[in-house]
Amino acid sequence: MTPSSPPPPEPTPAGSRRLRVLPARAVAAARGVQLAGLAYVLLLPVSRTALLALVLALVLASSLVLLLDARAAGGRLVARELRWALLLYVAFLAAWTLWSALRHAPGLTHQLVVWGVAPAVWVAWALTLRGEHVRRVVTTIVVGTLVSGLLLVWWMLHAYDVLPFPAAVARVQGGGSTLVGSALSVRWYGLSAVGLATPVVVAALAMRRESWAPSWRLSLPASLVATTVCIGAGRRAFLLTLALTVLLLLVVRALGLWTTRRAPSWRSALHQVLALAAVAALLLTPLGSNTLYQVGSATAIAAHKVGVALPAPTPPGRKATPTTPSTPGTTAGGTTAPGAGSSTPGGGTPGGSGGTSGDAPPSASTPEEPAPAPALNEDDAIRADEAGELAAGWHGSPVLGRGLGAVLPDGYRRNEARPWDFELQYAVVLMNVGVVGSLVLAACAALVLLAAVRAARRQPRSALVAGAAAALGVVVANATNPYLQAPGHQWTLFLGAGVANGILVAGHRRGSDRPASAAD
Repeated sequence: MTPSSPPPPEPTPAGSRRLRVLPARAVAAARGVQLAGLAYVLLLPVSRTALLALVLALVLASSLVLLLDARAAGGRLVARELRWALLLYVAFLAAWTLWSALRHAPGLTHQLVVWGVAPAVWVAWALTLRGEHVRRVVTTIVVGTLVSGLLLVWWMLHAYDVLPFPAAVARVQGGGSTLVGSALSVRWYGLSAVGLATPVVVAALAMRRESWAPSWRLSLPASLVATTVCIGAGRRAFLLTLALTVLLLLVVRALGLWTTRRAPSWRSALHQVLALAAVAALLLTPLGSNTLYQVGSATAIAAHKVGVALPAPTPPGRKATPTTPSTPGTTAGGTTAPGAGSSTPGGGTPGGSGGTSGDAPPSASTPEEPAPAPALNEDDAIRADEAGELAAGWHGSPVLGRGLGAVLPDGYRRNEARPWDFELQYAVVLMNVGVVGSLVLAACAALVLLAAVRAARRQPRSALVAGAAAALGVVVANATNPYLQAPGHQWTLFLGAGVANGILVAGHRRGSDRPASAAD
């Protein structure tokens, strides 16, 4: 073959023909529309429902175009290892839709969007993740996180009266903040997108030498910005997500699933030292003090639950109030303890999650009385009330549940517009689908996990690591916040499964179980 001759055609499976249904420009346009839709949900994953629905429709349409092109080329769309998980979920959705309709669940239509329409969009999107397109998707996530994160850091500095901020942008994002001393809690529509995308960005930086990862010149600033948001925005769920991402990367490295192409050098060691120094320096700022306050309040509440009395931390910027005898319904500082009620849309008080009750117990005036519990903020108290109400609702129908979109029989509600919505999502799932439905969903997750393990064995250094980190983060964060109720967040749940499907499909095409190269 001479240097000027065209490359040979790609091999196709036996018995199939290479068909080009769509021109190359149409396929490129479909990829562009799909990536633009992903970028939109990274900037504005919630609010503006009509526009979001249009964006998701375009993502679905462009994904179907790419799948049609892949099918016409003779490729398999769904790997055998994932087919049963997909069929089992479809059967689950059909069965519990019928059950919910028979029980006249008032929120069934809304929940069909959450459990049916949105997953269909992101499953179609995930099935297109193969080859060079994985790098495009990861790069879009990194760039989108960087842009959205920079806006958030700017907004946090504005909350501390450091910099002015454009009012028009704040209105679009529903910007708000709560400042207690220097403890900050941010309300921002794009905050959840940055927090949930952080695992992908950090994994891309850690595995920056792999073919699917963008340049460190993008992933490094994006990781620093995303870490700053997780530390300073006042959400313990995102701090936990960041910590679990680092832990997952360490486990992957220990298992030998992550190997660098070059031996470690003094430059890589210097980069790690500089990264640790940057985090340490950030902890010395008001944002870092905010993080220590969040962790301290969570630790104090958890310790009290197991009978260990720890002093509740004081918000940074505030002096500790001397402990004085208090009466039921007041905190140790003499202020009224927050009770259950509606929290501020898009956020709450700094460090809001967890808790046991809405009223603080009497302080320990005698050695025989228990030590006072740390004061619960409004979000903690709401979740504590929800836990008891949802448990009582589940006991009324424990086997098959009350149906998708069911409401509590005693009339308790968290959202007047959607009384079937609550923060404690897994308790809601148990109440809605019962033990049987929960076991079916667990079986679906187990099948996907087994497929991911097989894909990781074939291609150890793939973007599957980033997808697994994203899925782990959203599964943990969703426990106390309804992130997966928003269709714009569900890509985090399907990214890893899509990468695994692409690896397995490529392996079936070769007809071999040998490990694939990183460029496949």
